[in-house]
Amino acid sequence: MRYHFQGRVRSTYGNVIPNENIYVYLAGTTTDAVVYTTYSGGNPISVSPQISSDSVGYFHFYISDDNYVSTQLFDIHVADEVYSYIDILGESKIVSGRESLENGISSKTVTYNIPYDDIDYTLVTSLTNTSDTIPSIYPCIVTSKTITGFTVEFSGTIDTSNYILEWQIKHD
Repeated sequence: MRYHFQGRVRSTYGNVIPNENIYVYLAGTTTDAVVYTTYSGGNPISVSPQISSDSVGYFHFYISDDNYVSTQLFDIHVADEVYSYIDILGESKIVSGRESLENGISSKTVTYNIPYDDIDYTLVTSLTNTSDTIPSIYPCIVTSKTITGFTVEFSGTIDTSNYILEWQIKHD
């Protein structure tokens, strides 16, 4: 099974940093970790920097339990920051993603490929728009949850296709 890790690179002033190299090491060492860019398939990446942030500073990767024991910890080097002893292969089952929103919609249904046993999970959503000069603000509410997805209703109709729904689910 592969475990997902994601982040956003920001400056000390909170501005996103695009195209920043991400280095992943075995904790406490400079030994490169093996990462993947997809949940299944794809080739392993074992030379640092393994990945880079995108145009809005977002990055993500997967670690496979085929490569490491569940107690393996990782260090992540991003810009001038080092995040040490990160438990990516921990007991919690985390699923996350980013969904582009179409102009004119008032709800979005998200489906993910890793089903949970039940709907007793914590869901966090965030609406991002870094393109429009003055973006509209859309409060939202989750109106349904299933073992393979959820639906979010927005307070109004999305007025441009520049919005991204970012989400993360954690099941204990």
